[in-house]
Formats: sequence, C-alpha cells, structure tokens
Amino acid sequence: MPARPILFTGEMGHGSTAAHRARALGELGHEVIMLDQGTFISSPIPKLGALMRRFPVWPMTARFASAVLDLARRHDAGLIWFDKPILLAADVVRTLRDEGRYVVHYTVDDATGRATEAAFRNILACIPEADLSLVSRQVSLSDYKARGARDVRYWQLAYDDHLHRPPPPAGARTVSPSMSRLSAAPMTGVRHSLSGSGANTESRSMSMEARLGAGPSARRPAGFC
Repeated sequence: MPARPILFTGEMGHGSTAAHRARALGELGHEVIMLDQGTFISSPIPKLGALMRRFPVWPMTARFASAVLDLARRHDAGLIWFDKPILLAADVVRTLRDEGRYVVHYTVDDATGRATEAAFRNILACIPEADLSLVSRQVSLSDYKARGARDVRYWQLAYDDHLHRPPPPAGARTVSPSMSRLSAAPMTGVRHSLSGSGANTESRSMSMEARLGAGPSARRPAGFC
C-alpha cells in the first residue's frame, strides 16, 4: 500500500524555515502538499497585517480550517503537519484525528512562555489534541505535558551545509556548488497549494535532513512507519 501524502501547513514566505522543513520531508521521499498559512493573514497594509497576526480570529480561522479540511480530504493526507499554527482551532484537530489522520504540532517559539499573548492561544489550545507535539526547547517538555500533550518530543534545531551556506566572497561572480545544487535540484514530490484553491505548483527541494527521535506513541500514522 503506497504511503499517503503529508499535508504541511505553515508560513511559506521568503526565508521561512517552515518551507525548509516541508521541502526536507519531500527530499526524504514523501509526497508533500504545502498550504501557506501566511496567505490567510496577509494584508497590503503593513500595520493591518501585523494586527492580524497578533489577533488571529474569525473569519481568518474559519477560512484556514476550511482549506485544511478540504486539502486533507481531497488528497487523502495521512499526516498533517502544523507549523506554528496560530490560525488552527482545536476542533479542526479533533476532526482530522476522527478521520484517521495523524496530526503533528510544531512551534519553534516558546509557546507556553508566551501564553498571555493572543497569537499563541490557538497554539496552546491544540496541544492536548495533537498526536505528536515537537518542541525546540527541552524546558518546554514538562510544560507541554502539563497541558495534556499526548506525546511530546524535543527536536533540536539543526544546521545544514547546503541550506545554511555562507555568503560568497566579495566580488565573486560564479555560483557556488551549493547554490547550483539548490537552483538545479530535481523535483521531489513537493507541491504548493495556494490558499487551498487547488492550484498546485511544484516546488524545488532543498537539502535538510529531518530527524525525529524514536520513542513510544499512542498512534502511528498509517503508511509512515
């Protein structure tokens, strides 16, 4: 039985580390559907966009939920990865799990340390609903467990010599080998869905090894073991 696709949501703008993680999963051989959370909280007015990020409420959350559920069902995604999901509601996670999908919840920021901020309320509410929570700080492990996390693991931030390459020497006109490798990288099954519209475009992969420590889990995603 072929592995089911991964639906990966996060902010995919220029310089986004969420996009790096999604492409790393594609490079590992998975089919990845990318949903850009940033399109739901963007505005041509900078101050308004900043306000939307600080207070992620309806109708932004409703539009995001609709796009997530639509893509998950349309592509029969077996694993849903939420990367700093400020627009995610807990009932959406429950629905995805009820449909047999494995939900990964990852936030690079210190979510529990910023619990009083409105932008992190949705993130914190989803912790007890996700199958797996990943944290980048070891001190967050106990905080997540106290908030009812089903399974929480520490995922150390990493360095990749291709992705985090140093800048070329001043005056250099040639493209470095790592630059050439990225710009000419083969397609690896990563697709980008714009705001859940179904307009998929393939994205080039970047080299970054994704590592998850082994450990017990209440549920394992079908097709990913």
